[in-house]
Amino acid sequence: MKLFILMTIAAAAMAAEPVRVGMAVRYPVEMGEATRVAFEQETTAAMAEAGVELVWGARAGEAYDRVVVVRFKDGCADQGRGRALGLTHISDGRVLPFVEMECGRVRQVIGEDGEMLGRGLGRVAAHEIHHVLTSSGLHDAEGLTKAVFTRRDLWSREMRFSTAALERMRASLQQGGGGEQRASAEE
Repeated sequence: MKLFILMTIAAAAMAAEPVRVGMAVRYPVEMGEATRVAFEQETTAAMAEAGVELVWGARAGEAYDRVVVVRFKDGCADQGRGRALGLTHISDGRVLPFVEMECGRVRQVIGEDGEMLGRGLGRVAAHEIHHVLTSSGLHDAEGLTKAVFTRRDLWSREMRFSTAALERMRASLQQGGGGEQRASAEE
């Protein structure tokens, strides 16, 4: 009986271990420190709910369960074009671990810089990382997996993943889904 209890406790501890995602991000020169810090904090908080630990500044030679590459496409000084706030690359129907952030477009929607811009960028990044980790383009009617974010969504005090989105992400990560990669960051 004691052995069964110890095995159950050990299994629960292993299941609670977060999935480590190395974040390879090249920040634009014009992005301020307050924006960068708020971006990382907002993205980290959103992903933690799903049992995902983001490791900022992924380094070559370090092992991660997954690696996501984030690029700020238009720079944070530009006005931003088009309608998308961010996008995840897809090739031959497969979701790739490459995310592009439209910093200028997010700034245009929010109408702010600094911490508010970082919060909005973090929400967009969490949305795109969800696509990468689930290998899915699915959207929900609410939360961080909505197809379209409004200014209110980006400004609101709190915006998190819906229950359905969290369940999808957890199921995909438990099954080893979302790209089946055990990766090291490469320079």
